[in-house]
Amino acid sequence: MSPRARAEGLNRAWVGLLWKFPLHQLAGTVGAGFLAAALTFLALPPDRANTILVLGHTFPVQILVAFALGAVLSLVFAPRAAEWVWVLPAILLLIPFIESGMPFEARLQVFFGTACSPAEHCMAQLGATLPFYMGSAYSTAAFITRNIKTVVRRPARVG
Repeated sequence: MSPRARAEGLNRAWVGLLWKFPLHQLAGTVGAGFLAAALTFLALPPDRANTILVLGHTFPVQILVAFALGAVLSLVFAPRAAEWVWVLPAILLLIPFIESGMPFEARLQVFFGTACSPAEHCMAQLGATLPFYMGSAYSTAAFITRNIKTVVRRPARVG
């Protein structure tokens, strides 16, 4: 392969990454959140759905939907781009976590524990922690899917 062809292939890869990464970022955070809410409200009465979606601090439905979405979309679109969806939510979580001025244990309780709840009008977990959880689940699924595809595509060794 000539250096020029290699450079053109690299440029095409970067251009593809420039539109695929934002697509994965939106799907892994905003899209997964909306899809989780829609599915939950379709399956359960509104008061129960609201309790499951926002009043706990573990967000199981959103995490599972983000994981499933990450697995499916990384099969169709660039899985390597999907593996980095966790980075932006992690940065957006670290900024308020570091700048809060509270003791470290209190920060952990506010962002990951039971000290902060949307029922008490505290939105730290919904605004910072939930996108991080969803982005991490989406990226993890993309990583697993890419590695499973790699193992499945390898021919068996003979001899």
